[in-house]
Amino acid sequence: MLYGADKKTNGNQAFSTYVELGLPITSNVKAFLGASLFDSPNYYNNGFSVINLGLKVSKEIKFSDSFSLPVYGIVGANPQSEKAFFVAGITL
Repeated sequence: MLYGADKKTNGNQAFSTYVELGLPITSNVKAFLGASLFDSPNYYNNGFSVINLGLKVSKEIKFSDSFSLPVYGIVGANPQSEKAFFVAGITL
């Protein structure tokens, strides 16, 4: 999103803002909470709303002494839209 591209339906600037706090629980587990601070057509909310909440778990899978593959999984939810999600990935 570029500055100014988030307009409200009445044409006024929306100032969509997202902040996220992360809390390490262990060396490979992190909890996170993300929120939109103002009215935002991009996040479909009216005023302050928690829109991202979850846990991220990461681990390195060791294939040999010289090669390991860092992987992660995220279980999260968007309380504003009442939806949950799961993400799995690798880090290169």
